[in-house]
Amino acid sequence: MRRRMIGGQTVSNGIYILHTNGKLYTSDKWNYSWRNDAVGVALISDNSSFVISGIELKNRSWSNTTGLIHGVTTITSSNEAKKDFNGFQNTQSIAEYTHASAAYECTVTQFKNGQMGYLASVGEWMEIINNLDEINRCMSLIDGLDIDEGTTSYWTSTQYNSEKAWLMTYNGNEFYPNDERKVVPFYAIRVISQLRQFYT
Repeated sequence: MRRRMIGGQTVSNGIYILHTNGKLYTSDKWNYSWRNDAVGVALISDNSSFVISGIELKNRSWSNTTGLIHGVTTITSSNEAKKDFNGFQNTQSIAEYTHASAAYECTVTQFKNGQMGYLASVGEWMEIINNLDEINRCMSLIDGLDIDEGTTSYWTSTQYNSEKAWLMTYNGNEFYPNDERKVVPFYAIRVISQLRQFYT
């Protein structure tokens, strides 16, 4: 297992709360009085590391247009889609293609540490699902909104084909392709951001 140097700390894989001072705290070390200085909930794994916002944006469409977007991971197999951890690059490519998109909205969302957001990929969403209980425990300590099973579904930045993108649904924690072009947008976005780190 790789260990990372973040904010002057050597940390292992796990779920943390990121403070504006750059330090990471586990839920048992976090002081609730610091909640206004929380950047978000940080996830570190062998596959990826990112910070999850405490808010989510409801009723969003993936895009206002169809067409294959180059530079975005495009996969039709759900098993293969779960290996996509390129949410940041996917988001940059989608946002350059169209500003009327969930991805662009993420890129103009700024976290308290100055980092800008991006739209998580299928693989990154799998990491969230696998650690959901502890993530929501941390969210409660920063007055963040739980990643709620009551939410309809969440968009990912992983593309299925020229007309569809992968959607994460709580129906058995499954992913399925859905039409990008929604006349009435129904689905949510949970913005994440990059976690700066060094490996040791």
